[in-house]
This record gives sequence, structure tokens and C-alpha cells, in this order.
Amino acid sequence: MPEKTEEIKVTQALEEAVHPDLVEWETFKVGDRTFQIRPLAFKWDKVYRSYAMPILGAELKPLETLMAALSGSQLAVGASQLVTQALIESELEIDLNLARAAGAICASQDEQSKNATDKKARAEHWANQVDVLTRYELTEIVRKQSDVQKDLQRLGESLRKRFERLASLTGKNFDLAGLLPPLMPPSTPPSVPTGTNV
Repeated sequence: MPEKTEEIKVTQALEEAVHPDLVEWETFKVGDRTFQIRPLAFKWDKVYRSYAMPILGAELKPLETLMAALSGSQLAVGASQLVTQALIESELEIDLNLARAAGAICASQDEQSKNATDKKARAEHWANQVDVLTRYELTEIVRKQSDVQKDLQRLGESLRKRFERLASLTGKNFDLAGLLPPLMPPSTPPSVPTGTNV
């Protein structure tokens, strides 16, 4: 059954990628403005990831500290203090980046930000605007946006797997890369005159 669920998710991600305007995206409000949780263009995705990835790292930091403490490399009392300190630092780093990541989502849909050369400055501008939201709301927005971005990244891999599965049903081994047209036609070596068979 998990494979069927994955199939549905892939089909939905494909539909969203091909027809983004026809999808009813989840929304959130900042003041009187409504924003959608939808795929980000590459430049905005880079800005978003620069804030979202440290959140993931901060969430893992206390676990890394705990694992180091359990490995016996620390004294018991010192280890518990290190874990507590890691938890505090983790929460502060998450707080710092949550509003910025949500700000990047807002900036990507703001008309004034579309032609901005400094996209991080626009994300910072919106980070100050999203401060009206609660920490829980910001966390949900960032997690949902990350899920959309992950689904799109997995899309190509899932399509390849589906093709391989279909090909295996025919009893033949197809090379997907071999069926796709090359990006550039093969060039003839300069020593061979044009029109000559090699």
C-alpha cells in the first residue's frame, strides 16, 4: 500500500509541476495579503534553502550532542549540560531562520521583489512582516513549503523508476537515457571534411 500512496504523490507532483496555475495551493495570510505554498523558482528556492537548511541542521544538533555524550566521550554531568546547551542554541537558531524562510516565500510572490537584484534583502523585508505570525504557524508554513520542494526534486527520480518498472513488464531492458534526444548533436572532427563518410 505504501507504493500506491507514493504513486499518488508522484502523480500529484507531476500535475502540479505541469499545471501550477490549475492547482489549489495551500495559503497563509500576512496582514491583508494572502500567499500560496507553491513551487519556488530556482533563484527564490536558493534564498529559501539558505534559511530552511540551517533549521534542519539546528534540529539535528542536539541529537548529535546526545550521541556524542552516549558514546562515553563525556562525563555524565558534563554531557547533560552539553545537551541542554545544544537544545537552547538549536531553538534560538530555528527562531532566527523561521521568519526568514517564510519571508523568502512571501518575497517570491511580491511584485516589488520580482525584479529585485538583492533577493535576500527582499526576504529580510518580508521576514519583518511575518513576525505577526506565531512560531507554530511559521513552522507549519516552512515545513509545507519544504515538502513541496522535496516532491518536485523527487519527481524526476520517480518518473525514471516508473519507466523502469513498465519496461520490466515487457521483458526488455530499456535505457531511458538512450531514448532521450541528445542535448547537442555529435560534432564531426575538424580533420574530416564535411559530407565525407568516416
